[in-house]
Formats: sequence, structure tokens, C-alpha cells
Amino acid sequence: MRPLASEPRPPRPRLPTGTGSENRRELPIRDEAVNYFLGVPGADGPELELTYNFGVSSYELGSGYGHVAVMVDDLEQTLARLASEHGIEPERSPYRVREDGALICFVRDPDSYLTICD
Repeated sequence: MRPLASEPRPPRPRLPTGTGSENRRELPIRDEAVNYFLGVPGADGPELELTYNFGVSSYELGSGYGHVAVMVDDLEQTLARLASEHGIEPERSPYRVREDGALICFVRDPDSYLTICD
């Protein structure tokens, strides 16, 4: 969904003053959204990924944000643990958004919020 010409570009997000965060990079997702990556200055990781979805003006419980992304050391092992310990299954099998991109997988928490593991 391409933003309307009248729709302003979203402001770059930032964490509250005093948290020491910095804007790291932006990654457009086709014409649908843009991911913003924030992190701690001087540290290579971890990062917080925030997604702005074009054309979305409000959310309901379970859709209050696009998703939260976490990086895990072993995606297969993490998915197995989520299934065995919490009964959480992936939305679909792990996949890549881009040919050279990270292997990712969405899981949904008990409140219906999405978390992406990569």
C-alpha cells in the first residue's frame, strides 16, 4: 500500500530522552511500510526494530503495532522451545524477505501480537 501523496512521511521514531538510543538505519518494505532500527550508541547490537505501516490510522488489541523483532542464535531451536514449552507455533515456516536476507519467522503471543524471530 503506497502512502498517499497527502500522507506525510512518518517521523523517525526515537526512544525516550535519556535512554541513550540512536537511529541506526531505515529499511523500506516495498510500498507497504518502512522499518526503523534503533540501538545503543557504540554497540553493534542489539537493535530495536519499529515498523511504520502506510495507510494504517489505528489498531485494535492484537494489532497495536506491526511486530516486534528479536534476533536469536538458533531459529530452529527457538521455535522448538516455543512450541514445546508454550504451545506457540509459527505463523508459517521460516522464510527470507530478500534473497540475501536473514531467515525470519513470525510467532503470535497469547494477546495476538506478532513477534518476528530472526
